[in-house]
Amino acid sequence: GEIDVRDSGTATTGLARGAAVTASESNTVRKTWEPALAVDGLPNSALQTAAGYASAAHTGPDVSDAPITLTLDLKTAKTFDEVALYPRADVLTDDGRIPGLPVDYTVSAADSAEGPATRLAEVTGQRQPTPYLPAGLPLLTDDFTLPKRVRSARLYIAGLGVYEATVNGEPVGDAVLEPANTDYAERVQYATYDVTDQLRTGANTLGVGLGNGMSNVVSTADRYRKLYGNLSDPKLIARLEVTLADGRVRTITSGDDWRTTLGPTTASNWYGGEDYDARREIPRWDRPSGDRRGWRHAVEVAGPGTAGRPALLSARETEPIRVVETLKGKEVDGAEGSRVFDLGRNIAGWPEITVSAPKGTPIRVYPAESLKDGHAFQSISNVGAPLWDSYTTGGRDAETWHPRFSYHGFRYLELRGVPENATVSVRGHVLHTDNTPAGDFTSSDPLINGIHSLIRRSIEGNMMSVLTDCPSREKLGWLEQNQLVFPALAGNYDMRSYLRKIVRDMADAQTTDGLVPSTVPEYTSLPGAYRNDANWGGAFVLVPWQLYLTYGDRQTLETYYPDMRRYAAFLETQVADGILDYGLGDWFTPDRTFPRAVAGTYGYWRVVDTL
Repeated sequence: GEIDVRDSGTATTGLARGAAVTASESNTVRKTWEPALAVDGLPNSALQTAAGYASAAHTGPDVSDAPITLTLDLKTAKTFDEVALYPRADVLTDDGRIPGLPVDYTVSAADSAEGPATRLAEVTGQRQPTPYLPAGLPLLTDDFTLPKRVRSARLYIAGLGVYEATVNGEPVGDAVLEPANTDYAERVQYATYDVTDQLRTGANTLGVGLGNGMSNVVSTADRYRKLYGNLSDPKLIARLEVTLADGRVRTITSGDDWRTTLGPTTASNWYGGEDYDARREIPRWDRPSGDRRGWRHAVEVAGPGTAGRPALLSARETEPIRVVETLKGKEVDGAEGSRVFDLGRNIAGWPEITVSAPKGTPIRVYPAESLKDGHAFQSISNVGAPLWDSYTTGGRDAETWHPRFSYHGFRYLELRGVPENATVSVRGHVLHTDNTPAGDFTSSDPLINGIHSLIRRSIEGNMMSVLTDCPSREKLGWLEQNQLVFPALAGNYDMRSYLRKIVRDMADAQTTDGLVPSTVPEYTSLPGAYRNDANWGGAFVLVPWQLYLTYGDRQTLETYYPDMRRYAAFLETQVADGILDYGLGDWFTPDRTFPRAVAGTYGYWRVVDTL
């Protein structure tokens, strides 16, 4: 946590900032958890770095036999009458409480480190703060009865951040990680499913599980995330239209007549991973025979956006993300206490475990692209670190699980916590947008074939609902690849509708002064040239032109041409004598002396030449 020393008489805060801190014990993680960081003036324990102070791990809350002490050297004599303690708020204990809150403690002061110290206050029975995280992610259901046989039925649904929908316990389709990533304040995509064959005369149940996805990247210092922030809490909107055999139409819509409870997914982080406790599973929760007597009524809430400008609901216009392949993991040598598996190649997707272990066994799954000393090699500069998925067994003979509301880039999986007598196996589900292949390539040269395979798999590993730069550390839609790699994209897959969607994302992200940010959707505002570079934002002009040349697509050009001109006008405000000396420079060259103005002007002139 964090400490602030204050003087209420003069309204002075931060009197402990910069103090020398000595701790009787510390769970030190360099630059994240250190005694000195308890007085750095940054009380947010969710920061990726400078999170605060953390004690060593203890088996219980009572440390009276060996009290934990923090000694602050304020450097000079200070007058104060308040000491504020900020507990950790980025994680919860297994029983849903804020960890490490000092319930009983004393505050003493001395004129020197040698003492003697005078006791200033003794606090007992400090109340726990209310946890800001729920114990699980929401499940929602609606029960309804159909009096006749069904002629046709369509389900229209969108949910933030990620949803899974079922009818009578069966998935409504094979799309995963729905909906697509968009600027949720501007636009949310809905999908339409034909559920005719899943409905029946009599009782029916529509079920939806929600995860955080990119709309609610939970703040935590214990798990990696590129960014954090809340764009929307988990929520859904749904409409089921049923045409009965006699021609009558029955409509079921989401509302406060639905029922909800918290499910077995206990944590969901787009970057850091997912936690699932099988002991919390509710049998037949999404079937008519399920017991939902203790469930609460759902609450109707506003959609994303603002009251004056709500987000648009747009139909999904591309193929969705699907499981396109499943690889079986082969166990390899690992470090003591770990079980390590190799899928044979890097993928973007879901790690799946099948395990037989005693009820309540927590197993962590660490994904990585490589190994080091028998462990999954994770670092912030490659896949992000630390990240993991966890599964707590429910006690069945064999249990199979994979995350559903996030994904990773990985080849290797390291499992920790598997008992010696337990059996375990792993698989990897390969995910990407299921665009139709446009062609393939083969030659008599194995080296050239291997290069082509690397390129194609790199495309597949980043071809999610936006074209990402990597499937692990950032998962952001950096725009330059859409235009620079366009020939490889279109040569391997039909990208017309996919890139039309991305162009619309660019238009949604364009600012009032014409800037198109380098990452779209713009989930985080990057500084300076990382947000504004003509070779990145210029994709807003170049990709519609490439779509026209490749597919004869005039509509995209006609729709966004005025906005493309606005972007060119924005660049012109930064140009002097035809030179744009701004941007990231040549991002690929190892020669850092390459003139920035050459790369910037190249991007600018490609834009104006295309227009």
